Amino acid sequence: MKMTVVRYRIKPDCRDENTRLLQSVFKELQEKAPDGVSYVTLQSGDGWYTHFTTVDGDGVNPITLLDSFKAYVAGVKERCAEPPHQANDVTIVGNYRMIGG
Repeated sequence: MKMTVVRYRIKPDCRDENTRLLQSVFKELQEKAPDGVSYVTLQSGDGWYTHFTTVDGDGVNPITLLDSFKAYVAGVKERCAEPPHQANDVTIVGNYRMIGG
């Protein structure tokens, strides 16, 4: 399983748009229900967004193939106050009822 975290801060005047675009991604995920992927996005009060994705195997992340995701990433840099940190592969150090069990 591949796990990835991406974190960035959105400009205050772009937060509603960013959230709306992300909600479209989650709606399309619900509709298409691709296998082998889990995804959560968190937003803090100061405009930081954190995405955590798990993908089974070494294949292409199916989220990146969604039209709604392509629309989301098309303008994300312009909405950012601090750009996305390079996606980092992560390892779980501790897990209590959050991921897979």
